[in-house]
Amino acid sequence: MTKKFSHIVENKATMVDVSNKKETIREAHGYGKISFKRKVFLKVKENNLKKGEIFSTARIASIQAAKKTSELIPLCHNIKINFISVDFGFLDKENSIIINTIVKTTENTGVEIEAFLR
Repeated sequence: MTKKFSHIVENKATMVDVSNKKETIREAHGYGKISFKRKVFLKVKENNLKKGEIFSTARIASIQAAKKTSELIPLCHNIKINFISVDFGFLDKENSIIINTIVKTTENTGVEIEAFLR
């Protein structure tokens, strides 16, 4: 079975036409994991880094990236975002930080890419 790519039409990159889609509540969730060496992980977890706490800056950067998706990713629609949530958690056994995002809109296209930008 050949997979059809929505952004490729007759071998040309194109923006998907969403003009016939209804505006509905749309929500996407993103998940990521960053792994560290144990020593660095403990410094992050204990908020013992020379440059200070990192999560506030990371949250703001993630929200800004989601809001600027159409400027950063070719062929994405410029849409109104109603809600963005970015949360962090620790996976002690894996020396990792998990990132969970939720993005919501009431548009005629989804926010999957916006939820991935973090």
